[in-house]
Amino acid sequence: LDALIETKNDIFIFEFKFKKPPEKALDQIKTKKYFEPYMSIKKPITLIGLTFDLEKKNISSNWIIEKLKSY
Repeated sequence: LDALIETKNDIFIFEFKFKKPPEKALDQIKTKKYFEPYMSIKKPITLIGLTFDLEKKNISSNWIIEKLKSY
């Protein structure tokens, strides 16, 4: 789990990758079940896999999102 943001209404779980597709990041969130400790909070959970662009030194436009419900 690289980053977690919890707002009043939602939880966002981020995994970042370098030189790998965002699908790998999302797979890691699911495989390691980073979301499980937050399932009982009863807020929608959004999983976000991101790739960093090393040349631009920024987040790539290549990212993937999957929404879960914690209840």
